[in-house]
Amino acid sequence: MGNSGSLKLRQLKLPGYTAGNILNLLRAFHEDLNGYNFSGLTIWQADLQNIILHDVNLSYSDIAKSAFTQTFGTIGSVAIGPDGKIAAGDAKGEIRLWRVADGQEILTFQGHTNRIRSVAFSPDGQKLASGSDDMSVKIWSVRTGECLKTLIGHTGWVWSVCFSCNSKILASGSEDKTIRIWDVDAGTCIKTIEEAHTQRVRSVAFPSTHHDNRISSASSVNEQPVLLASSSDDKTVKIWNVETGKCLRTLEGHDNRVRSVSFSSDRKTLASSSDDTSIIVWDVETGELLSKLEGHINRVRSVAFSPDGKKLASGSDDQTVKIWDTSNARKNNKCVNTFQGYTNWIWAVAFSPNGKKLVSSSDDKTVRVWDIESGNCECCLFGHTDRVRSVAFSPDGYTLASGGEDFYRQVMECRNWSMHKMSYGVILTA
Repeated sequence: MGNSGSLKLRQLKLPGYTAGNILNLLRAFHEDLNGYNFSGLTIWQADLQNIILHDVNLSYSDIAKSAFTQTFGTIGSVAIGPDGKIAAGDAKGEIRLWRVADGQEILTFQGHTNRIRSVAFSPDGQKLASGSDDMSVKIWSVRTGECLKTLIGHTGWVWSVCFSCNSKILASGSEDKTIRIWDVDAGTCIKTIEEAHTQRVRSVAFPSTHHDNRISSASSVNEQPVLLASSSDDKTVKIWNVETGKCLRTLEGHDNRVRSVSFSSDRKTLASSSDDTSIIVWDVETGELLSKLEGHINRVRSVAFSPDGKKLASGSDDQTVKIWDTSNARKNNKCVNTFQGYTNWIWAVAFSPNGKKLVSSSDDKTVRVWDIESGNCECCLFGHTDRVRSVAFSPDGYTLASGGEDFYRQVMECRNWSMHKMSYGVILTA
């Protein structure tokens, strides 16, 4: 058929099933679909499972009734490891691991009996941690898929897990209001911080010296000293000494639940976002409220610092993403850009490792990639058919993963995005 055939196909006003049937025939004849332009087509019941679609343009296409990957439970968390492997935890209690290079599923981790709320790779890339509604935390071998340790002790859902930068310590935050600190190798609880908050611990985060790609999870830690931040539905943020379990500071200033916390890369400031529509930037050492960022008109679900700490991104239920200047946290930080275009809540935001791009995901089923300098939307990805809860960049910035409630995960290659057209992301399927 050739690439020119895709232009002819696109020019036809085909019913949805016709376009889908044509693609199924192309697959049956082992036609190479890489590089095709299927933008604007209604494509129903196309079976493209186990097909790698490099440089395929599906912008503005209706693919809601087509299969691009094996379905499984609603995805609650996605993480990308140091070597580019992708892990996604679902509502059935399963975790799947993919290799980005060819989109192939490598391993399935089975052992949890309820929803996975958080997954995190160890910084050395050897282990994966998961927190579940079955009240357990598990540590897995990334190489074999074996469950190395099951960490028991929480009496409620585990909302967040994170590794220290030496991969030896794991922190978990739970519905039971506690934070637990675990020895990864021994599988033992080093510290239990009882009544860490008066309501659920929604997020835990170590300070980071590099960009963190995980949402509602945590950064890797540079341990001097070993600090941990937590946020809760009790409206507070707390900073802890991991070694002693002592609360060093309680940060009060929000008027509603605190959904997300993020350390700046220099470990000097911490940002928190809340259902009260505000973001607060705190001084980590003193606990001082440095600035309160107001501009959103609905709850703020996610915040993330840029790798250099000079900008902060926030995603809100007011359907906007805002970029704030945090180059001088002691000044009244201003909103320098507002990204619009979504038609529903925004769940997650994440900077690329070089800080030049931002990805955001929404209840409107889309993932958008923004250029920080120009404020332009470089790419709008339409592949999901339900809300998209989590997004993550790979460490090299060339791959983007998203997970949603449509039972799909998508992986997009970023190198070939057009700077002036929409949706040149590549969907790699397993």
